Amino acid sequence: MVTGSLQIKSNKYYCVLNLRDEKGERKQKWIPSGISISERGGKTKAHSFLLDQKALYSGLRFSPCSNISFGKYMEYYIEIKKQSVQITTYQGYKNIVDKHISPYFNKLGKNVVKVTSEDIENYYRYKLDSGLSQNTVRKHHELIHGCFSWAIKNRIINENPADYLVNMPRTQRPTVSFYNTDEIILLLTKLKDTKLFPVILVAVITGLRRSELLGLRWSSLNFETGSLSVNNKIIRTYDGKKTGIAESSQMKSDSSNRVITLNLDTVSFLKNLKIEQERNMKYYGNAYCQEYIDYIFVNARGELLKPDYISHTFKKLLIRHGLRIIRFHDLRHSCVSQMVAAGIDFKTISSFIGHSDVGFTMNTYAHISQEQNRIASEKIGKQLNVSGILSNQL
Repeated sequence: MVTGSLQIKSNKYYCVLNLRDEKGERKQKWIPSGISISERGGKTKAHSFLLDQKALYSGLRFSPCSNISFGKYMEYYIEIKKQSVQITTYQGYKNIVDKHISPYFNKLGKNVVKVTSEDIENYYRYKLDSGLSQNTVRKHHELIHGCFSWAIKNRIINENPADYLVNMPRTQRPTVSFYNTDEIILLLTKLKDTKLFPVILVAVITGLRRSELLGLRWSSLNFETGSLSVNNKIIRTYDGKKTGIAESSQMKSDSSNRVITLNLDTVSFLKNLKIEQERNMKYYGNAYCQEYIDYIFVNARGELLKPDYISHTFKKLLIRHGLRIIRFHDLRHSCVSQMVAAGIDFKTISSFIGHSDVGFTMNTYAHISQEQNRIASEKIGKQLNVSGILSNQL
């Protein structure tokens, strides 16, 4: 492990690392943290910065041309990012780097200093030709750009080659798929007697994300008022070898922590579900899982439903019952489509589904709103017998 210490110069903290160059001679590298000694919590932040830098340079030799490959440098970068993002975000980053960025640039054989704008554009073109979407490649760009910005901060390079791209991957509005009213009714009718029905019903009624649904607890539900607190989630984890689940109170955004109100029929359904779970608890006795006893969506033995199980089983049920194939997440979009059709304003919808920006909600569901406007216009036309009036005029 590289050794180092914090030093103060011009009233700011510097990280001083003890490195060796290619000849084995000892060199000191001063890295500015940008943290003032008078800043509140500055020393703690500076210490964290020191640990980050020591982690980055461990096992590396310092040289003016920075011989570390770009692919390897990306791997170090996401490990540093891990400390400031949610675990699911980090896992997404790691997947992109391990499966795409590192293999490509390691094969290219260029270090972090030698990568050019043309190299980056060639990479994007290669990935697009391989079948990745513009939005996916855009995520790759955001990681690559961030990595080079980090290299600039650490004085490894002077400028960001990702700033000078001629052909930038474009962000495309995601296609939102959803069930209309008739399809939702058919879905609920046909799947009413399946084990997945409770989570499907609540997904349609609330528009909660899969992770939010699995994180719901009985203690968060007020049966008298119907209020339901959304402040916990269950996420899928992957350690490179096997998948698992983990509980987290760190929601997607501040707006994701919210309280929604359920309709009376849904509250009544959940009361019966709780009674059924209590019955299962007595039936299985010591074999009943106690770990998730406060959670709403568990199986007969009290084991929490897993994210992948829900998605895979949902698709199987749709196929078995001859229903149009959509993702489980599309039930969230289906819920929004019903709210739009009911004339609920976008500010209320945004708050209900946990979006941090009403503008994002409007952009995401603009086409649903336009379709509802068209339907409303047609209804007004029929109500006023406009076609009849115009035909008589002609």
